Amino acid sequence: MERRRFSRVDFHMGAIIRYRHKSFRGEVQNISLNGVSIKISEKIAAGEIVEVMISLTGDSSCLSINLEGVVLRTGEEGIALQYRKVDLDAFIHLRNIVSYNLDNSDKVMEEFQSFIGGNNTSS
Repeated sequence: MERRRFSRVDFHMGAIIRYRHKSFRGEVQNISLNGVSIKISEKIAAGEIVEVMISLTGDSSCLSINLEGVVLRTGEEGIALQYRKVDLDAFIHLRNIVSYNLDNSDKVMEEFQSFIGGNNTSS
């Protein structure tokens, strides 16, 4: 049985992955406060560091979440990343996405407190 410390929510948005001076388009499949799963056709080995830009578009605005992650898993469905670098604004957007889609703000706050507690090694 898989036990995650961070709730994942389905979230489908466009993403750009930058890896070794190349850019690839992908689609976010699910997201948490600690990682993201992105569907891409390119193969990137586990352990590699990538930059990701997730596009957030709405009726009246367009913004993006920029982060750096390490590839934990790769497969036919794409890649799974754990965040390495996320700025405060991006983290707040991530928290809001997870909270809105999970519909349980107390659980998200517990996960947030766990994350800032420094022990964020599992997704």
